[in-house]
Amino acid sequence: MKAYYPVAPQDSRQEHFVTRDVKSDRPAAGSMAMVKIDGTMVRRIRESRGLTQLYIATAVGVTTDTVSRWENRRYPSIKQDNALKLAQALEVTLEEIIENQGEQKEESAARPAKDDEDHRDSSETESGSLLKRRGRGIYAMTALLFLSAAVAVFWWYFFSEAPVNIHAARLLPAHAAPGQSFPVVIRIDSGKGNPVSLILREYFPAGISIIEATPSFTRSNDTKGHIKWIGRTGRTATSFCYLARTAPETAVGTEFEFNGRVTARKGRSISHPVFGSSRLRIEPFHWADSDRDNRIDDEEILKVYDELGNIEKLALEIGTIEKIWSGNGYRWDRNTRSFRVLQQETEESTGDH
Repeated sequence: MKAYYPVAPQDSRQEHFVTRDVKSDRPAAGSMAMVKIDGTMVRRIRESRGLTQLYIATAVGVTTDTVSRWENRRYPSIKQDNALKLAQALEVTLEEIIENQGEQKEESAARPAKDDEDHRDSSETESGSLLKRRGRGIYAMTALLFLSAAVAVFWWYFFSEAPVNIHAARLLPAHAAPGQSFPVVIRIDSGKGNPVSLILREYFPAGISIIEATPSFTRSNDTKGHIKWIGRTGRTATSFCYLARTAPETAVGTEFEFNGRVTARKGRSISHPVFGSSRLRIEPFHWADSDRDNRIDDEEILKVYDELGNIEKLALEIGTIEKIWSGNGYRWDRNTRSFRVLQQETEESTGDH
């Protein structure tokens, strides 16, 4: 008795059947012969001859994955043609690699073309390769995202224009007498933010000499005409002050210009100019006498106390101003190049100024 099994047609326009003899279990004419191989024996023979799976795969015409599956008994039944090629590659007879030779029966597998062994192996290999490629792609994308994030953080911290709210202003008298000292105050305010480290550079013109400073400057260079401090701002405005003197031989009417810069760091270094007054003119008047009337009145002395009263190193300078304020004014002595304080008149000795 014969049974009929449908087989997927190689041509989509027709369908054909392969017959199998049910009693004898022999494939009918035109069917594909399959044999069972002993995968363990195949591996043992291959390794004993020093052959690689790649060599066997090339000789048989399959992939190395297919050879591995044969040896691991995942595909114990293979096409008879491939079994013959395998035996030739191993330099043995077919019977040596057949499993249970005494009970081995030829099998006829009327299988659809889509289930063909080589086609399945190729599909699985392609699927595995696609998964590997996708895995590598996901890994590369993840690594790229992490790298981009790291670069962004690095750029933000070191190169971003993170605002450093800092302002530096200079308080400089409008005039000073020849050979006389005068104070210069630079106030730096970093707002309500955290304190920041800074370097302050002050450039003064030729004909001006520095007497002292508070806080003491870190470095000075009289040849190039600059001094500098290194420090840190506080929660409130920070003051840097120095006492300077004009040369005695400086002519009246001479003008000097001052400038400076402050460099602050908060993530990155940013340099700002020192704003405020920057010009000093040589005149025969005391620097605290802002209206140049040869007197220091109440408003002028209060202004001095507001701006300089808490600076200890300027105590001597403030003492001279107090004498002029409590007296009857002052005069500039061209011969001695100094100020002469005029004494209070007798009728004003009550102390009413």
